[in-house]
Amino acid sequence: MAAFMTRNKTTIFRRFDDVHVRLLLHLQDEISSLEKQLLDLDRDLDLDLQTDTKQGDRIGAKASVMRELRKAMAEYGTFIPTIYNLHSLTLTCLSTLLTKHL
Repeated sequence: MAAFMTRNKTTIFRRFDDVHVRLLLHLQDEISSLEKQLLDLDRDLDLDLQTDTKQGDRIGAKASVMRELRKAMAEYGTFIPTIYNLHSLTLTCLSTLLTKHL
């Protein structure tokens, strides 16, 4: 297979589309869950301000959720372009192949 691909200057690799989609959906679920936690903490902090309740634990929890959210968003942000690049590369390769053989 490698000799064929080298000789014909053609490479064939599997993109794992289903796996990419599953991973993205999992990341979206994770981000949505963290977003809900953040909104709940914001709401609770607002209530604490209105009732003069101490906020120390909630502020720490909010910082922790923000750290997790930042990590998940960074991963998501790098994943999306990767998938678009894979699809773009496939379209470019198909176009090249069609042009050579037509």
